Amino acid sequence: TALGSEDVVDYLRGDRSKEESQSGGSLRTRTGVLGDIVNSSPVYVAAPNASLYERASFTGASSYAKFARDMADRTPVVYVGANDGMLHGFNASDEEAEWGEETYAFVPNSAIVNGLRTYSEPTYEHRYFVDGEMVVTDVYDTRDKRWKTILVGTMGRGGPGVFALDVTDPDPENVKFLWEKNGTDIPSLGKNI
Repeated sequence: TALGSEDVVDYLRGDRSKEESQSGGSLRTRTGVLGDIVNSSPVYVAAPNASLYERASFTGASSYAKFARDMADRTPVVYVGANDGMLHGFNASDEEAEWGEETYAFVPNSAIVNGLRTYSEPTYEHRYFVDGEMVVTDVYDTRDKRWKTILVGTMGRGGPGVFALDVTDPDPENVKFLWEKNGTDIPSLGKNI
């Protein structure tokens, strides 16, 4: 039977019920639901350092200590890109029952455009999707006049692409997509010129 996009999305979300090994399903059988992590290095995000900008004088510096105190109990998360087409967030708290639980997953449009659907096909040969480095830092938004924790990730060998998420509050309902750019938006993106 032909499988639709919904089946592929469920597969990417970790549903293994339609894999070939399961009662004759027609999607590729995996050894696990997390894609391989090759060039993307994990980034740990936890409570900010309240004293980081105590001697700084730039706009917003004086309010950083309050932001850090407000975020002191923020759930620690490890973010990493994987070649299943997703940026993953994993719980890194001291609560043993929650260690390693996926808290968030983001699929950049660039991964979809670059053929992510093939990841589910039995004839799939390894490809890179969300394989690049990322950086997470606190920034002062002069429009909102408040601090935010921003993650900027790249596609790496998955193709020209960069994206940004607001991960100030790591609760999946509160992580915010900010923007994404690809080779069409910036022709020199990912090229040595």
